Parts: sequence; structure tokens; C-alpha cells
Amino acid sequence: MGQVSAHFSPTVEAEVHRILTDKLHATPEHLRLAQRFFATLERVPDGAWTAPPDFPDPGDVPIVGAALDAGLDILVTGDKDLLAWAPTADLSIPSPREAFLALCGLS
Repeated sequence: MGQVSAHFSPTVEAEVHRILTDKLHATPEHLRLAQRFFATLERVPDGAWTAPPDFPDPGDVPIVGAALDAGLDILVTGDKDLLAWAPTADLSIPSPREAFLALCGLS
């Protein structure tokens, strides 16, 4: 297995913050913990990518663009639209469970 590293972009960070706040009602302490976690990851800029006509959510374009521009092999997400979309040949988009099983050699 090759090297595994985690990256994030400004759009990913904003989306996580939105989900933590709006859906999970995170406390300020939880938000600080999330911020500390992001500080341990490699930050990449949002990508400039032209999505195909069948791309499901224009809000996810900078996320896929960031992954492609950074040369990442996989984009792990729980986003149902991205998981259902047929990704480019350059990028695999598994769910967190699928990625975990693959990393453990169980898939």
C-alpha cells in the first residue's frame, strides 16, 4: 500500500463547520477541536475544475477540483450525490466505510 495522507480545502472546512453547527449542534468546544484537527492536515486550495453536465451539485465542484489539482487518488466522502456520481478516471470517490475497508485490506 502507498502513502496515506489527509488533505482538506477551504470549501471542505466550511462544509464540515456547517454540518457540525447546523446538523449536529456542536458546542464551541467541539468546533475548536475540529479546528485543531484541521490544523494537523495538509491544506490545499479549492480547485478550478470544469464539471461535466451530469455533475450533481455545483457546490461540490471546488472540492472535486481541489482533489484533482492536488493530484489525490481518492476523495473520501459521505456526500450521497458525489458517491452516486460516476467520477473521473483520475479520482476514486469511496464512502468512509469503503475507504476504511480498503485501507485495512478487507475489500
